[in-house]
Amino acid sequence: NVIAFDYQGGMWLGTETRGLLYSRPIASPFEAVPWYSVNRRAEHYALMMDTVSLPDLTAYDQNTNCVCTDSRNWIWIGTQTGLELRRTEAEDPIYITKKDGLLNEVIHSIIEDNNHNIWLSTSHGVACVIVADDTIKLVNSYFECDNIPSETFRNNRAVKTDDGIIAMQAIDYVLVFDPDSFRTHSDQMYNVRPMLINVAVNGRELSAGTTIDDRMMLDKSVSNMRYFKFAHDQNTVVLT
Repeated sequence: NVIAFDYQGGMWLGTETRGLLYSRPIASPFEAVPWYSVNRRAEHYALMMDTVSLPDLTAYDQNTNCVCTDSRNWIWIGTQTGLELRRTEAEDPIYITKKDGLLNEVIHSIIEDNNHNIWLSTSHGVACVIVADDTIKLVNSYFECDNIPSETFRNNRAVKTDDGIIAMQAIDYVLVFDPDSFRTHSDQMYNVRPMLINVAVNGRELSAGTTIDDRMMLDKSVSNMRYFKFAHDQNTVVLT
């Protein structure tokens, strides 16, 4: 019955009998490459991961799954309860959890991309920690809707190729993606402009010219009103 486009370019379809449908604007940048594929790409990336030096985890808490030292000499520690960042010995650690944007707090691998952002594989999807001006600006998370397999990843199994492609090993797949292809890595949040379309007072919907107790409630449509004024006994108001 209705079609609308959002600020991300997605299309929303309101139907009579099938609910609300959504069409994403672009194909997912994530590719799940299965093991034993014809071109053996998964095995190729796995062999590259075998050459990556593993960190010594004995110096960390037993809750630690992985550790990565980035180009800034910051130490990122992936644990079973979130991500820990140690920038210097003098500073207190910074902790990143679900409240900061992670979908899952069990971190399996950590790797830095060519733009110096940090990518995490977790027990439920992948996350990117966007860093700018030595500050964490945003945490973006991706999961099944983004073509990421619904399965856990392997600890310390991630690699970046010479051309910037990142591969992360899951149980049955190797997840491959190019960080430069993402359009969601901005510290500027989308400017959402909600529109008020309906007001109900004490169970009665208002429209332009509606009169209650001999008083005109609205002199124009709901979406064009700047403010509303109600009497003391008109205290059950529903805004849509």
